[in-house]
Amino acid sequence: MSYANGYFIAGENNATDKTSLYYKLGADANVASGWTAVVVDAVNQRTVNDTTFGGGIYVAFCNGGKIYTASAITGPWTERTSGTTDSINGGKYAAGRFVAVTSNGKVLTSTDGITWVVTAQIGGAYDRTRFDIQYLSVTAQWCLGSGTNNTMHYSTDGATWTANIATTNRYAIAATKVGLLVADTTAVYLIPDPSKPFYFTLSSSGDGGDCRIICTSSGAELLRLAGGKTNYVGGSSTLIEID
Repeated sequence: MSYANGYFIAGENNATDKTSLYYKLGADANVASGWTAVVVDAVNQRTVNDTTFGGGIYVAFCNGGKIYTASAITGPWTERTSGTTDSINGGKYAAGRFVAVTSNGKVLTSTDGITWVVTAQIGGAYDRTRFDIQYLSVTAQWCLGSGTNNTMHYSTDGATWTANIATTNRYAIAATKVGLLVADTTAVYLIPDPSKPFYFTLSSSGDGGDCRIICTSSGAELLRLAGGKTNYVGGSSTLIEID
């Protein structure tokens, strides 16, 4: 599931003879009905893992290293050459460029969504199937999270990456107004600046699994999950909207 140019977009992974996605207006997100199907490729069956929008075009990232573009969500969609056969987990548009990451740790970049170049290989020979990518506008950084190698990477240009070591597996990342949210199977963490050293530890506040202390080079902050869109950062007296 992704959100691009006012639409929620979901890829289909059960089709046997074609590549499809579904979309609906963001205003209707809480209504189960109303999704519209679009055929991306009528001949080949591929799973649409992620979509993004930028520079006037939609880009769909699929397994098998396939990328499709369209000027309208309804199509027609055109297949582009990615330079890899790896499954492309996700991609984003920000700061004038597209950046995508594969399940095998390859980073692809493009300025127009049409011509792609493999610019980096993250990590070595281990399971990297949960690589995810986000752009954190508050620090102007691209961020890569991996679910199995315990390492997060950050970049200012999407091409050159630096590792920032974490201490437990990370399965999903999301950019917010105040920092990067990182989730695993038990908790959500807030990282104000992914380029600064950090580590994670259990909170001793008495709130159990809903609390974590984030220790950075400049101090520590408490993240308490309050439900919904609102989280408490820096202790229960400070309320920050993060959506």
